[in-house]
Amino acid sequence: MISRPKKILIVEDDEVSRLLTSRILEASGFNIYNSFNGDEALVEAEKLLPDLILLDVSMPGISGFEVCKILKNKKETKDIPIIFLTGKTEYQDLVEGFLVGGVDYIKKPFNKFELLARVNTHLELKKSKDKIVEQNKIKDKFFSIIAHDLKSPLSSLTSLAEIMNEEFSDLSNDEIKKFIGLIYNSSRNVLSLIENLFTWSRSQIGTLEIVNEEIEIRHEIKRSIESFRSSARDKNIEIVFNNEHDLVILSDGKIFKLVIANLISNGIKFTNKDGLIEISFHQANGKVDINIKDNGIGFENEDKEKLFKLESHFNTRGTNDEKGTGLGLILCKELLSKVGAQISFISEKDKGSCFTVSYLCNSNLSNELVNQ
Repeated sequence: MISRPKKILIVEDDEVSRLLTSRILEASGFNIYNSFNGDEALVEAEKLLPDLILLDVSMPGISGFEVCKILKNKKETKDIPIIFLTGKTEYQDLVEGFLVGGVDYIKKPFNKFELLARVNTHLELKKSKDKIVEQNKIKDKFFSIIAHDLKSPLSSLTSLAEIMNEEFSDLSNDEIKKFIGLIYNSSRNVLSLIENLFTWSRSQIGTLEIVNEEIEIRHEIKRSIESFRSSARDKNIEIVFNNEHDLVILSDGKIFKLVIANLISNGIKFTNKDGLIEISFHQANGKVDINIKDNGIGFENEDKEKLFKLESHFNTRGTNDEKGTGLGLILCKELLSKVGAQISFISEKDKGSCFTVSYLCNSNLSNELVNQ
């Protein structure tokens, strides 16, 4: 992604100093904005929200120190780094500048290279800080979602186990079988959540190991379907998979299995009772596309943009009131990007959705099993 030019607000009442500073920074590719006194600076800073402010200390009216103090007390402007431009070098002046929130000083008259070095340093520091803050927000959001949504299946497990423990001798075989099925489904939900959590964590800290191997698509999809037969049967959902020939891709097998499992689980969750899920794959235009299509409830147009964004955390209950974190699709997209694959979808409210996973194919491998 191409980054935009950084915005710098120069607050300087001396015209010569202001023009010189602007010229140096504009020549380095920055977008420069000017204010001539403290009052203008307060208005411009809140409207512009610059990436950095160069602020003269001695100005008519409000001093630079007072301007800085006001900006640091406002939510919208408190994180903007402020570098003071000053001819003052007394210890007390330096201390006051840092106490009101300034990050650095540049002494006038300044050296061009010193100006650029300090500006670039503090822009990089702000970029790193912003990235850390955003990552922490995402991390906190992720763990709060996980903690919230682990509670439900764990509570179900505890309640079901308690009933069987206390009333086992009074339960019929059909009731015992029903409870075992419910315990199995709740356990599976817990395991899926934990597996997604661990995989996402390894991905974020850079310890997720990508191991390429030959994946027989038909074989792996069939195995995944079988593992969801019980969940589909509970809602009388038919899963149709009729590919007779196989294709082979070279990619990470664990990621492939996790993605397919999440998409089948998602399809079952959002498909009504007596519904249909169709799975197919084909090779064309140098890609292998795997389609998982359901005739379920689909998504509203305003919800489609939220599906792959953790910060918006799209989450809705399934057709049988199933709960979930909404993290499966987010994880799928992130993991697929790490192996050069993509995920896309089309969806229509009350008519269903079709998710497509696209892998770049190795022609030799992909053709290997076609005629077998």
